[in-house]
Amino acid sequence: MSVIEENSGSTIENTIENIIENTERLNIAIYNDDLKDVLDLNSYGRGKLNSLEKKDISNWVSDSFCDFFVSKWYVLENPVSINSGIDDSVYFVWAPTSVLKPYLLKGTIPQNGICMQQPSFRTHNAKRLKNETPIRWWSTFTGVSCMSNYCDWEMLMKTTIDFLLNVLKIPLDNIAININSKDKDLLDFLQAAWNPIELVFDTKEPKYYTHRYWLGDIVWRNFNFVMKDENAWTFNDIWNYIIIENSDKKYWIESWFWSSVIMQHLYWLGHVLDTSIISNIVLWDSVVHRKLQDSIIVSFLMCDLWIIPKKNDTKWRIFKRYLSWIKYNQELLNIWLDELENILKSYENIEYGSCKYSDFILSQLEKI
Repeated sequence: MSVIEENSGSTIENTIENIIENTERLNIAIYNDDLKDVLDLNSYGRGKLNSLEKKDISNWVSDSFCDFFVSKWYVLENPVSINSGIDDSVYFVWAPTSVLKPYLLKGTIPQNGICMQQPSFRTHNAKRLKNETPIRWWSTFTGVSCMSNYCDWEMLMKTTIDFLLNVLKIPLDNIAININSKDKDLLDFLQAAWNPIELVFDTKEPKYYTHRYWLGDIVWRNFNFVMKDENAWTFNDIWNYIIIENSDKKYWIESWFWSSVIMQHLYWLGHVLDTSIISNIVLWDSVVHRKLQDSIIVSFLMCDLWIIPKKNDTKWRIFKRYLSWIKYNQELLNIWLDELENILKSYENIEYGSCKYSDFILSQLEKI
């Protein structure tokens, strides 16, 4: 009797069949594990993020942009504080354009162009304090921009596409360019450059593609890069590409995006606010919860910038408006004061590594 038969009471043939059966079972198990991993990824090859990853990846998107463009000989412009006063036409820096205005006014854009990332703040959401209108964007974000003379358009276009496809690793099926079919010169512009990305036409009203600029008779016409939103199965704008001109001449090209919007699509998130760690603290995603999330983010940002703004000035009034938004939505959601305190302190601890602003915010809420 063989050793195999002696140990198992089975023939060699049966033993081989058992080995094959066990191997197949093991292969099925391995396949199922692999399949689970695949199903946890989206068509961008990314999975959903935990709270600790969100801040790092948001910074990575904007940092990678600047690093890549600088490697192509673009000049890096340093960011300024959103309350810097660098643009006297607005209370806060609302986009990189505010910082880059002097280059446009003087017509002194360096060869190749400029790139930058800029913390930005828009107060549009505060106008929706007590209505049921959803907020699509959050009030604070990082704007990422590049600008060049029109004669350098081809390099800017190629660098942009190279960044999207080879740095962010966006599959071609997940990206397109939305353009007005009447803009024949912009269509020629795209077809002349290295552009493997699909063009889609007239998905918006004509006025969407033309805007009055802030400088004399200057206007801009734009086309937009759009990305696939796997939650809604639609394509949404993520990157504006703008020709700045008047009736006589094309002067400059400005291109910009919000890092959080690209991050939202890359990582399969339901709302742009899900790119912030606040969404891991205020967990629900109703209209009211989104407004509470946004108001908390802004209140801490303004504390971090001014601590206590000068009373009765515009910035103080805006700060109080966001504080009142916290209070209104807290009451609407029946959140107890001690629960709100835990929310505020948890957010501050993770986002700022401190606990110095929460008590001040809570003290101001008592006065509203």
